[in-house]
Amino acid sequence: SFDPVTKGHLDIITRASRLFSRVVVVVMSNDAKRPLFSLEDRVLMIQKVIDDCRLDNVVVDASDELLADYVRQGGNLLIGVPHFSTRIDREHAAYTVADLIHSGNLSPLIPVKIRARNDTGAYPIAEVELLSENVRTLQKTPEGLPLALSHTLGKGTVSLLTPWRYPSLDTPESRLYLAHVRKLLEETPRTATLSGEDRSAISYAIYGSTVYLLNVDCVAPRSVTLHHHGRAEPLTFAPCEMKIHRLEP
Repeated sequence: SFDPVTKGHLDIITRASRLFSRVVVVVMSNDAKRPLFSLEDRVLMIQKVIDDCRLDNVVVDASDELLADYVRQGGNLLIGVPHFSTRIDREHAAYTVADLIHSGNLSPLIPVKIRARNDTGAYPIAEVELLSENVRTLQKTPEGLPLALSHTLGKGTVSLLTPWRYPSLDTPESRLYLAHVRKLLEETPRTATLSGEDRSAISYAIYGSTVYLLNVDCVAPRSVTLHHHGRAEPLTFAPCEMKIHRLEP
């Protein structure tokens, strides 16, 4: 809901902008909540923050549709069980199935029913019932319980991770989330990529046959290699320099 956007939100957006060529931040309208700021104000605040940070490959959108409808248009959604908690203190792990949206029935976003919390493994996860044979199990626990699920929704895909807690630094849950983010990244088609020790300092976005690159380091010059169409082109940037590069075969 970004009500309002926080430094935590900005940290996630910034990290995503370095991994993906295009990131869409969607501000959703939720009638179940009473937001402090209007939908329009929240969009403007996020846009201002993104402009100040020069995240040129980040786009802000707003939607009063259901999240499922937005994914159907071609989005890839990675979501965890805690996101479905209706409690105000949703980051606290002591919620129950009764606290989940629709008491754990996650249709139509993904045809899965959460039945219970299971504490028998290394960390608590949700016991789930698959409501469609089209739901794919991507990963299981050593005990054989689904740990990661995937479902095609229209032109998009929903991936559900079943750990009961939000991931925190260097925990099994955080490593699971990171692995699936990397998997989504590997499956995202790209016409160009960057390599080199300074890769994290260069933000870039691809639009058609043009790539826009920005050195986000305003102190030091940075160098990377741009890979496209089987070619490798070395590029050097002055502090805060932006380059526009044509991707021609």
